[in-house]
Amino acid sequence: MGAVMWIEVLSRHGEVAARERIGAAEARIGRAFDNDGVVDDPHVAPHHLRIFRGEAGELIAEDLGTVN
Repeated sequence: MGAVMWIEVLSRHGEVAARERIGAAEARIGRAFDNDGVVDDPHVAPHHLRIFRGEAGELIAEDLGTVN
């Protein structure tokens, strides 16, 4: 298994509302239930963003064509 990512969803007050362990090479975040991280918020698109590691090991967040 490769590097593990932990995705944390913060509340509006900065507290951790949810935490998801991702053992895959990338994670997809959005409102739809087929994402790795599901965020129940009307301002989040069904398929909002993709998080993956770059060549140097850094985490990259890529917008998936959302309007917000």
